[in-house]
Amino acid sequence: MAADAEAAAAADAAAGVPVWLVARQVGEDVLAEDLELITGCPVLGQVPTDRVLAKRLALGEDPVRSRSALRRAASALARELLPRLTDAAALGTCSLNQSASRPTSQSVNQSGDQSRRQSWSR
Repeated sequence: MAADAEAAAAADAAAGVPVWLVARQVGEDVLAEDLELITGCPVLGQVPTDRVLAKRLALGEDPVRSRSALRRAASALARELLPRLTDAAALGTCSLNQSASRPTSQSVNQSGDQSRRQSWSR
């Protein structure tokens, strides 16, 4: 299973897709630093173990809805991950725009209209 994860991480890295890891705070088999060395991917953070998580998932409940350490950790990770995803998307968009031909003025105007409509709907 670890070999599959390493192969997937290597394939994503080769494709230019950023890969980040989140480790659970249970056991002492592999430290976060060791995990970074093994996979070559940064560990964004650690999520605490929640004893009732299996029960919540079995009942179809949202695991981060309750007031718990898991929710706080997931929120902190999301706050850290969102700017990274935005930066990665911007880099990908720039490389796509450079390799593609420039869009016509009509398509640019249509996309501007769509963004204005979306801002009003929020």
